[in-house]
Amino acid sequence: MIGKSYIFHLFLFLLILPDSIYSQDNICLIPQVESMVRKKGTLSIERLESIHFPDEWKNTGNLLVSDLKELANLSVMVNASNPSIHVKKVKMQEPEMYMLEITKQGIIIEAGDQTGMIHAFSTLLQLILGSEGKELPRLIIHDKPRFSYRGVMIDCSRHFWTIEQLKKYTKQLAFFKLNTLHLHLTDNQGWRLYLDQYPDLAFKGTYYRTFEDLSGHYYRKSELQELINYAAMYGIEIIPEIDLPGHMLAALAAYPELGCTGGPYEVCPRWGVFEDVLCIGNEKSMQFLEDVMAEIIDIFPSKYIHIGGDEAPRTRWEKCPKCQARIRTEKLKSDKNHTAEDRLQSYCMTRIEKFLNSKGRRIIGWDEILEGDVAPNATVMSWRGSAGGIKAAQLGHDVIMTP
Repeated sequence: MIGKSYIFHLFLFLLILPDSIYSQDNICLIPQVESMVRKKGTLSIERLESIHFPDEWKNTGNLLVSDLKELANLSVMVNASNPSIHVKKVKMQEPEMYMLEITKQGIIIEAGDQTGMIHAFSTLLQLILGSEGKELPRLIIHDKPRFSYRGVMIDCSRHFWTIEQLKKYTKQLAFFKLNTLHLHLTDNQGWRLYLDQYPDLAFKGTYYRTFEDLSGHYYRKSELQELINYAAMYGIEIIPEIDLPGHMLAALAAYPELGCTGGPYEVCPRWGVFEDVLCIGNEKSMQFLEDVMAEIIDIFPSKYIHIGGDEAPRTRWEKCPKCQARIRTEKLKSDKNHTAEDRLQSYCMTRIEKFLNSKGRRIIGWDEILEGDVAPNATVMSWRGSAGGIKAAQLGHDVIMTP
């Protein structure tokens, strides 16, 4: 613990490294389990013919049983009276905890919640795959996550993934007991979701002038809701990112009146940091952000909404009459550490945070939001090294480390 806040981990890429494999007598599990006690003897996988779930976990249980068939070629009958795999709901001290015991007669799984059961199945599946379908070692495993946030980010804006691809990836995240899928949905290179109030974000905000065959893709609300429901079955929460106030060329291409110069703007077919950002002095821009967030809340049930905050140049704001008027109205002052334009971004982030807080949601922002007055309840995602995360934690903020 640093200051008042815990530091969590986010894995931007799924790396399987030799020292991340738990090995005991040739038993390899990823990630490491908290404790494992070996016993003499084995259990033949052929004896695993049936399984019983608590009624409230049946839907997810059926999905896990189908995974056993698909990945391990193991067919089991569900909710048999005398099961060889018995899943029990018991009181646990912490969320996502589970106990897995392999005996001579069968397997017992105990979990306090559905996610704990999913993790137990991930462990069991790894054990079965590692055994090459023959004998399972007798053992008792007690396990719980070390970090409450364990996730992967996918940059759907720059590199579009279909819903089916995201579903397959979600299943892989569950296999390694990760619990968060962070979707970066908007950027200079494309606005990847349809919103009722601003349809041109999808219709105009996804097309490049060149490479037409690679552009134009976006998600419909029904597709995202399908993905969210599917991920929830695996204990995966999906957190959307709407990057603001920078990374907005796609939005400005659709609605140029929201920029400081009025455009014209184009969706960019290349990577880069660009001077054209939202005009924070224009009240229409702030209303646009609140309207967008209202629809995002309707789509995504996640506790957190990521609002970016990275790589937002101040150049346009310095010369924009509306932005300078906002600076005067809000009495935003420069000092030796921050410019008035830095604090203009802080004004934007704080205002959106207050809006989301009023709807029962919390924000995550990249560590650039430290360059000014940090929104009071923000969780900081530290990507430019570890220093930003440490500073944010010392200021009392929750931190997700993504250096």
